[in-house]
Amino acid sequence: MSVGRATIRGMIASLDALLPAAGTHVSSTYADWVAAHDPDAVGAARDLIVDMGRELNQSWTKPGRFVDTMAARARRLPPAHLPWFWDTVGHRLIGYGSRPGGRAYAAARAAEAEHGLPVDPGYRRANALLFAAGGAMPAKEFGAHQRFLAETLEPAAAHAALDAFLTAWAGSKADLPADLVRRVRASAKAAGHGDEEVARLVGAILSVTRKKSVPDALLTAAGPVLAAHPPADTVAAGLVEVFPEGATDGGAWLRMLIACGAAEAMEAGRVVPEGGVHRWVGHFVHMYQYAAQSGGGVARQPLPVEFLDLVGRLGPRLRAAGAPVTVHTTRHYYQGFDADVLDACLAAGATVVDPGPETRMRFWGEQSRRDLAALAADPVFGPRLEGTVHADLLPNWSLARRRSGSAVTLLPGNEGIAHEVAVRVGKLVDTVAGGGMAGAEEAVAELETLLDRPTVTALDGIADAFARAGASGALRRSLAAGLPEELAWPALESVYAQFAADAAPGDEADGALPGVAGVTSTWPVLTVFGRDRAVAVAPDGVRGSCRFTVPQDATMYAVHYVGGSFLVSWTLKPDPYYCETAVWADRPEEPFTPDEVGGLVPFGGSLDGAYGFQFETADADGRHGGLRVLRPGGREGIDRDELQLGDGTRIWTNAVYGRQPWEVVDPVTGERRGATPLPDFPGRAASADAAAQPSEAGMTLAVEALQLAPLPAGLSDSPLGSRNGLVGTRVLFRTRHRDHAPDHFLVESVDGRTARFDIDRPGQEPWALWAPPEGAAEDVVLAEAETRTGVRAYTADGVLLWELDGHHSPRNPRVKPARQVTVSGGVALPPAFWYLLRTRDAAGSRALRTVEQRTADTLLTAALDGTGTLRAAVARELPDVTDPVLVEAVVAVAERAARVEERRRVLHRRVTLLAEAPPALPRRSAPDTDLMPALFGLVLDEEHDRWRRAPDPALPATLSALAADGACLAGTITEEVRRLSPPAPPHDWSQLLGAIDAAAWRAAVAPTPDTERAALLALLDTWADQPFARAGSRWWAGRASGLETLDGLRAGGTAVVSAAVRGGGSQCWFVAPAAEDPDADPVPAVAEQARLVRVERDDAARLRALVAAVDTHGPLPLPESAAARFAELTGVRRAVARLVVAGLVGRSDRDEDRALVRKAPFKATPMTAESYERLRERLGADGRRAVLAAALPDDPAELWQPGGIEAAVERMAGVWQELVGALPAVHDEAADALEADLGLSEVWARRLAGGYEAAEDATVLATGWELAATPYGIGVEVRAVPPAGPELPYRTPVGLPLGQIASALVWAWTDRPVGDPAVAGAMALYERLRAELERPELLLALPGGRVKDTSARIAERFGPARLPVAMDRRKEEGPVPVTAYDSGPLVVCAPGGASFLRPAAVADAEAWRRVREVTDLAEELDRVAPLIAGGGLDRMMRRARSGAVPAGAYEADPRQSCPELVTRVAKELGVGADAAALYLQVATLATPTDRNVRRWNGWSTKRHAEVRAEMLATGAVVEAKRARAGRTLFLPGEWTELKAPHLPLETVKLASHLVRPLWGKEIHAPFGRVLPTAPLHEMFTEAWERTSGARDGGR
Repeated sequence: MSVGRATIRGMIASLDALLPAAGTHVSSTYADWVAAHDPDAVGAARDLIVDMGRELNQSWTKPGRFVDTMAARARRLPPAHLPWFWDTVGHRLIGYGSRPGGRAYAAARAAEAEHGLPVDPGYRRANALLFAAGGAMPAKEFGAHQRFLAETLEPAAAHAALDAFLTAWAGSKADLPADLVRRVRASAKAAGHGDEEVARLVGAILSVTRKKSVPDALLTAAGPVLAAHPPADTVAAGLVEVFPEGATDGGAWLRMLIACGAAEAMEAGRVVPEGGVHRWVGHFVHMYQYAAQSGGGVARQPLPVEFLDLVGRLGPRLRAAGAPVTVHTTRHYYQGFDADVLDACLAAGATVVDPGPETRMRFWGEQSRRDLAALAADPVFGPRLEGTVHADLLPNWSLARRRSGSAVTLLPGNEGIAHEVAVRVGKLVDTVAGGGMAGAEEAVAELETLLDRPTVTALDGIADAFARAGASGALRRSLAAGLPEELAWPALESVYAQFAADAAPGDEADGALPGVAGVTSTWPVLTVFGRDRAVAVAPDGVRGSCRFTVPQDATMYAVHYVGGSFLVSWTLKPDPYYCETAVWADRPEEPFTPDEVGGLVPFGGSLDGAYGFQFETADADGRHGGLRVLRPGGREGIDRDELQLGDGTRIWTNAVYGRQPWEVVDPVTGERRGATPLPDFPGRAASADAAAQPSEAGMTLAVEALQLAPLPAGLSDSPLGSRNGLVGTRVLFRTRHRDHAPDHFLVESVDGRTARFDIDRPGQEPWALWAPPEGAAEDVVLAEAETRTGVRAYTADGVLLWELDGHHSPRNPRVKPARQVTVSGGVALPPAFWYLLRTRDAAGSRALRTVEQRTADTLLTAALDGTGTLRAAVARELPDVTDPVLVEAVVAVAERAARVEERRRVLHRRVTLLAEAPPALPRRSAPDTDLMPALFGLVLDEEHDRWRRAPDPALPATLSALAADGACLAGTITEEVRRLSPPAPPHDWSQLLGAIDAAAWRAAVAPTPDTERAALLALLDTWADQPFARAGSRWWAGRASGLETLDGLRAGGTAVVSAAVRGGGSQCWFVAPAAEDPDADPVPAVAEQARLVRVERDDAARLRALVAAVDTHGPLPLPESAAARFAELTGVRRAVARLVVAGLVGRSDRDEDRALVRKAPFKATPMTAESYERLRERLGADGRRAVLAAALPDDPAELWQPGGIEAAVERMAGVWQELVGALPAVHDEAADALEADLGLSEVWARRLAGGYEAAEDATVLATGWELAATPYGIGVEVRAVPPAGPELPYRTPVGLPLGQIASALVWAWTDRPVGDPAVAGAMALYERLRAELERPELLLALPGGRVKDTSARIAERFGPARLPVAMDRRKEEGPVPVTAYDSGPLVVCAPGGASFLRPAAVADAEAWRRVREVTDLAEELDRVAPLIAGGGLDRMMRRARSGAVPAGAYEADPRQSCPELVTRVAKELGVGADAAALYLQVATLATPTDRNVRRWNGWSTKRHAEVRAEMLATGAVVEAKRARAGRTLFLPGEWTELKAPHLPLETVKLASHLVRPLWGKEIHAPFGRVLPTAPLHEMFTEAWERTSGARDGGR
């Protein structure tokens, strides 16, 4: 019901009394208002209030759903009720967060505006205060409320009310609006106040703001205001406690604190933060170390540099307080140190809380804002920093391979870092000199990567240390510590030998064991199986064997020994987890599916296979599988409860990762006897000295790693230890906070031996202690390896002795690990069977335990001389080592030592050269992180996978290589020194040979960023010093496969410089001088990918002249006229011309590239950016270099002379025309508008200007059209048929895009000024469209249109003629159940009724009338009607030809297109012609945005505002603020929200524009956007008749 303002005031004196007094959660505002103003509805209103409370109680955890439910109720209420209803909903939602209540408040205000309802000012103000204080005021309503206050109060009172409103808002939980400062300034100005009042109010509001998001834009705007009028210390004390939440780094807030003096007040001690300065610093880090990300989750972010500086200034306060600062916590789950922050705190003298080495540290690399000297020098945190920086060099998810260098490389000149790197290098050198052989191999490989020039330069004495680090010490320790070949199982070795002897070529091979496919365990029996046989081996000999057959296509199979029989299982599934079919080997004709299949697998790893402890039954007639015993002939299978322990009388069983109690089973029958605690682990008796016992504090028992079993009969001892007839191992672990994987272990053998062990890589947990035979000096820790079944052996202090690969498991792919270790000979058994091994040669082992250093020296010398000499030395120096296997093991270790020694000597030579030979240094230095972005597109990176591409280090690698390469070519340094000169692998600078002018142009022009310009100038300065800058010199540049070719050239006397194209690859780029005699030139004969470059000009002088000119005159400014000239000569878009002239701007990252080209000064639209990207790629690297190089004249100084830039641009355009060609100039403004309005590319702007043939794209013209079945279902679609010939590239468009052509034409004839040359080709384009539409074979789909009839009736109505339906895209099996009936104008498919139209068949009106009578298709046919002859598009064309509107005017301006109608409307509405025209535009057009209206009508903003006010006074339109509308005037009535790219519009306009909204951003419409469907003068007339009729009906 509509209630007038006077009536309201008469019925209730003060409407603000309706606000809830007893609490917003029980608000009855709506019911109270209804009781006073609509008594007949009071019962329903009170019921609705009750329902409201009930619904909110039910959905209180999801208040958004409650709002949705209330919206459904609101649709049934009279308009006058809506504001009060929604306010009540909002009252009850106060306290549920700002969004739900804010939605209700906004809905109330929208109802008032949409229905023109009266508003009580007092109620509105009080209600807004209530919502603001409750944190339920939406930020977007702030502006509307401020305007309301200004309209209903005097300026001073309005400002006071705004003060109260914002104060209430600030004290709530709601976020503050971003434009608060601007609006406060406007309010203060209207009230006659200056910026001092603005500062007072803004400061007061912000000072009480706590625990909420404060937009950075608000804080940035507040900074200058508060800086000009600094707040008092009491206000400043509040400002320093704000700590804005949300996705921010706190920088905007901190800059505001600095600007207004609050930071200085803290520094001076006038303001003391809550908890002290140390708490404030720690809380800042706590709040902003991590931030929420737009895609979800959180990520670490660098803290503002202003914070780092402020910490330094707060140093005296921090030191005086003496309290430690906590800078490792965050408001999220994560913890960690920021190296920059930690360094700032330590440099300020503050004490920092240390949570321990488990807490990680983030090093920002080249993005770091500090030198980290204080952090590196700290005795506690310094070593952790070095470890962190070192870890950044290692391979990870974003780094495919380890980067060369050390922490010194990334932090040069830092003494603390250099000290820690010296410690790391010293440990590695010690390992080479005296570690285990495997450890020495890893150490020398690490040193080869670690010792680059910066590292060697920083480490004084490293060459001397290398000179003393011979590998003989590592050889001696490896022999003395124990070799795996010292252990033997003679019976098993005989079985292996038999398998190898019987193996045929091509048989499966398990690593070093030909013919062996895998093993399984029935402890103490090991079953070895191949493709067709298996042998069961026990400690005392072979138990049995069998022959079997599995399918040839079996993807996995296994054989298990069970009480004298063998269970054979297999599977045919790809990537299997277990076998699923089984057969007993003695009953091959009876395959079956076992009940349990989880354990039907070969041994596949230590923990995964429960170490191999799956026991034979006590009666030797079965196998324990966990849940049950399997006996010969049984079909129970084997389950996954594979963890088993035994003490000789009982067996405990459990599942891996089962987290369930251990259960005892009968050792013979397997009968389950319930959960029983494990026995105490046997071990050595407790020592009297408690301190001597290893502490287990803070450690956890690794239950899955627990091992306990009785020794088999006939064995009395074990190499892994035994006690009282039992063998086993107990492992405890500690897990660091930062990782879930254990890192520190305590390993205890059953005989009481213990060892503490730390792992240096995840997943290699220890599982036993081996006491090497015959008097080992130290126990050996056996641990998991990089392969699932392998074994690594360490000393307790972490020295890697050897590695052994285990049996292969078909469950795991045969992937060769990326390791630096040479594996020992033999194959590692499952861990359980290491307990059963025996000493192979006691005398030999005894000799190895006591081997002397002199013997190791002799063996190493012999190994360096050759294998024959080595074998003789082994026989001579170790006469007690006689077993052939052990002899071969000693020989193999000595040969490995020789290889390590050779690598050590090479490293020593390299280190000596780096320490003594000075490099050829570039004139200026620039890191690759600056240089390579500056050379984007000119020097290609061959690593196309950006995820595998190693990031460039912040080192001058390429410039250093350039200088060294030039010096080598000039003969001033040797090849060896050249190779060692770059601090990191360089990029391929040879691509610039012959085109260095391209880099010079980029260095000269102003748009190049300063950091990149500096890098380019350093490149030019260095290039000018090189021999390839000399005029007349000739050079070969190109690619070669492998260094051998290039080394051959060097050996022949040709100077060659080269480097790898990509790290780890064999292909190299190279540069070499060309010989004077071409016939005698060796380079082209051996390097096929070589190009000859002749330097025609004196590049040395020219480049120096350009560098001097840039230094003297500054960068070369590029006027817009330069881009205009390039665009004129080439026909490219103006934005593309700007990008080309500026140096073919770009970035390697696609997102960064597109963001760059769309920003000023280039201002490319999204489609123009894509076009530019295609053109850039079309040029290729050679073309890009050629275009830019053409710009540089012989004398670079000419560029700064009058006409110099224009001449350069013309030279560039000339090369562009040769490479790409030229097009007619395009109208830039029209092309931008066409893209913005219709999403069409510049191709259509060119076609509108010059006809269809004026531009080319990838479209292929259609030779016809056909119907095709959809991949699934009964759908049918029409598709264009390409010409016969080769298959077109994927996604090549076929057939003219009729919708795009029609959309472009409608736009040209309704949105552009009459006579616009940008659309001069529209008539020709229309004729091309018309010709296509008149093709008799053309079919148009009627999307969404279906004839609703049975198949029989469709055949009767539209048959009998049929069209074939192609099935080539069909994926669903079976025939396509669709028939297409052809009636001529219409083709209808049955079943389903999908329909298609032949436009050529409905060219005359009668044919169209008959088709239109198919009522099911009326709506869809109406959408096609504008394309038909005589339709809306045809009438627009005729209207454009008529000259009815003068040139330069717009059809969209009713004063020009239908002046008589404007006169009539003006008279009817009682307004002027301008207001009448505005009304017709608002009533008719889909997009009468303010910008469009001013463009069409030629109005200024002021004139537009005047006309809008005049129109509002009539009541024919309403004013409102609606999202994405682009205007404030609307027709009264319903509103339809269309998704982008379409604009929302009044619902009544959908019919006139033939639009039906669908889902998402989809619509059904005649054109690609919501466009006019008839000439605009017709649509204006129709709209007036509709709206005037509606008003008459209303009256």
